[in-house]
Amino acid sequence: MSNEFINNESTLNQVHINPQAAYVQLSHALGLQEDANLPDAAVRFAAINPFDSFIVQAPAGSGKTALLTQRYLALLGQVNQPEQIVAMTFTKKAAAEMRERIMAALRLGLNAAKPNATLFEQNTHALAVCALKRDAQLGWNILQAPHRLRIKTIDGMNGYLVGQMPLLSKMGAQPQVAQNSDLAYLEAVQLTLKSTYCEDAVGQLLRLVNGRFNRAENLLVSMLKKRDQWMGHLVRLRSTDQDEARLHLESALHSIVQSELNEHVAHLSGVQTYLQEACELADYAVQNQQPQLSPLCGAWPLHADLEHLMPWRALAQWLLTSDEKGLRKTVTVKNGFPAGKGLAKEQKDRFLNALAGLNADPHRAQLVESLAVLKNLPQPQYSEEQWDNLQWLVHLLTVAAGYLKVVFQSRGQADFIEIAQAASQALGSALEPTELAEQLDYQIKHILVDEFQDTSAEQNSLMCKLVAGWQPGDGRTLFIVGDPMQSIYRFREAEVGNFLQAWKGRLGEVCLTPVHLTVNFRSTHGVVDWVNRTFVKVFPKRDNIEKGAVSYSPAVAASTDATPAVHEHWALNQAPESEAQAMFALVQQRLAELAAQAKVNPTQKLANIAILGRSRASLMGIARRFKDANIAFKAVELESLAERQEVQDVLALSRALLHLADRPAWIALLRSPLVGLSLADLYALMGDEPAKLHQTVWRLLTANTTPLSDEGQTRLNGVVPILHGALQRLGSVAFSTLVRETWLQLDGAQTVENAVALDNVQVFFDTLAGLDGEALEFSQLDSLLADLYAKADARPEAQQIELMTMHKSKGLEFDTVILPGLGRKPRSNDHQLVSWFAFLDNSALDETPVEQLVIAPIDQKARTRRL
Repeated sequence: MSNEFINNESTLNQVHINPQAAYVQLSHALGLQEDANLPDAAVRFAAINPFDSFIVQAPAGSGKTALLTQRYLALLGQVNQPEQIVAMTFTKKAAAEMRERIMAALRLGLNAAKPNATLFEQNTHALAVCALKRDAQLGWNILQAPHRLRIKTIDGMNGYLVGQMPLLSKMGAQPQVAQNSDLAYLEAVQLTLKSTYCEDAVGQLLRLVNGRFNRAENLLVSMLKKRDQWMGHLVRLRSTDQDEARLHLESALHSIVQSELNEHVAHLSGVQTYLQEACELADYAVQNQQPQLSPLCGAWPLHADLEHLMPWRALAQWLLTSDEKGLRKTVTVKNGFPAGKGLAKEQKDRFLNALAGLNADPHRAQLVESLAVLKNLPQPQYSEEQWDNLQWLVHLLTVAAGYLKVVFQSRGQADFIEIAQAASQALGSALEPTELAEQLDYQIKHILVDEFQDTSAEQNSLMCKLVAGWQPGDGRTLFIVGDPMQSIYRFREAEVGNFLQAWKGRLGEVCLTPVHLTVNFRSTHGVVDWVNRTFVKVFPKRDNIEKGAVSYSPAVAASTDATPAVHEHWALNQAPESEAQAMFALVQQRLAELAAQAKVNPTQKLANIAILGRSRASLMGIARRFKDANIAFKAVELESLAERQEVQDVLALSRALLHLADRPAWIALLRSPLVGLSLADLYALMGDEPAKLHQTVWRLLTANTTPLSDEGQTRLNGVVPILHGALQRLGSVAFSTLVRETWLQLDGAQTVENAVALDNVQVFFDTLAGLDGEALEFSQLDSLLADLYAKADARPEAQQIELMTMHKSKGLEFDTVILPGLGRKPRSNDHQLVSWFAFLDNSALDETPVEQLVIAPIDQKARTRRL
């Protein structure tokens, strides 16, 4: 592209007036072309336009990273500084991939375009050449300074904002971001439970958990770990007049219950005759000792009104089986119909006929689902006890969050949540932006956001603050990419409704052009066709912002291979061991097929096999079979390091050095290969004499008054000086360094079975180094292993088979995929101290949806009220 185009004032004016016309001129200047072979070529080409803002729905395999790369290159060709473009992703891996793709494209731009390149590669090359010309013109030197590309995770962006304005963020000097803040959470909780300011609230909490103090601690700690999801709601709730707050919450509860009532009563419109018959028979059943049916007496006709909620609940319970999986087919005296002749038989036959009619309905499955929902709908208001409990718990949680800030400040630390909240504070509000927000408004010209369907309400608010000062036609652009069909993080407050709302064409004051990619480049036609046929039945029929419901959008396969590619292996009620064996047989069969193909075509890329489980536990059975058969495989965060012997040995050494009175750790150390005492020598050393039981193991070792075997004595003669030297250096060197050096002196490297085990020990040391400088406790060392997993097998042959959870596989590609355990029920969620559900209320047409909150306290049986 010529410099005249970039600097031409009339062209810049044209951008402000007509971004599309400006893009036409740019594409002609660069020789950009649409790929006529793609069904979505026009929208894919339009989305590169650096003069306009877009929201892109990019399903799996649709080439969104490639599109983001081209878009970024196009923007580089227009800006005055590369820092004027900010790209945000959710993971460091995604950010690194985007950066590498952009840098690779720029490096290729240094060379002439390949004559046999695809149209996509030609366009990318042209955009890269344009960006390099801009680079040379303004002296950026991006190829030598890639750090100038501002491609960050959202957490990284928050950290940058906090660092820019430490006073406004109220964090002062940039704190150290702790990877594991469990001890800080626990300290804050303990301060809260001891606080005189919370005595009554603590008493209420202990009553709810039946006096179990550890349970109360754990519940509060778990809430602090996800305070970004509830803190904003609870702070607003606490700062509002309580009567007004209750009215607001019950209004939200009314809204969501009414919405459910409307939807599911509508599903029952085709069976009104049978429902009316059942209601009319309620008088008879009530006379036969079924008082719970009294709300049905004289209640027909039932409508979708909240005043009819109790009758609907009673009717649904009467018609459904106890497990709520089907409709009753027969009734007894327990249902209000005693055996007998005459009137008794007549009434029973009438009810059985109504049940038969319901069971014969072609939409029976939908009837059952709707009745089950109606049966479990809650009352749209709090009882006095529930409201009192909620107020106490809100008070307790806000105090705990306050104490956590104090703990973080005393430690000079913060977690990612603290950084994110400080970043939001540093920007102010849309109506009252801070100096930082105004400065960013001047500096940032273009924003790209990936995986937008996984943004939370707080993250969406951050985006709105960043674009708050933008005006139509000012040359700034917003580019949002995501796929609402892949939204899987609502459990951590991701709100797919943010994407659905932005899809309407606006985020804040920025107008967005919706673009929907449809071509799938990743999967074969056989896979895409099966997914289209299957998932259209699974997904909701239409989008629903309030519920975060997303309808299915079919994809088009770029591949022409229509060979059936999806095979179901039905194994209902099969034991996990049998299923693991069946999977093992499938993998062996596939490996044999791949080996045969390799003989025919030795140069062909080695195909890989992935086994993706819902949880790590679902993969352990097949992993054991691979090990027994000596088949190499790569496991991603599957085997906990706590279960590895080499790590248990180094953990015992760490705990022993940390505390001389940690008797179990010293015993484990002496029995480990690092020392290697026999059980007989161990008993001789420690025995069961009262005098020895009250001495530390270290004192018994140094006294050594009991004769040991020659081998045992020889071992101790070599070990005790090493341990003595380590204890002498305790506190003078970093603890992780001390443990590592002591482990090496004890020939720890000679005690592990292979290179993988050696890598696992190194993972422990690296993680332990993250705690250097802290006042360690042995409980910290144990908790250190909770999130550590054995390193994946790095041998080349292990790359052919990979085991991981479905969440870990997101965005990856495999040639063969096996999904075990799909027939098993997922594990139920742990009960929370407070349960909440935030949703976007879109009931007011032509208005921006209002975020509503439904919240419930835990009850005394440690269950949260069903929302």
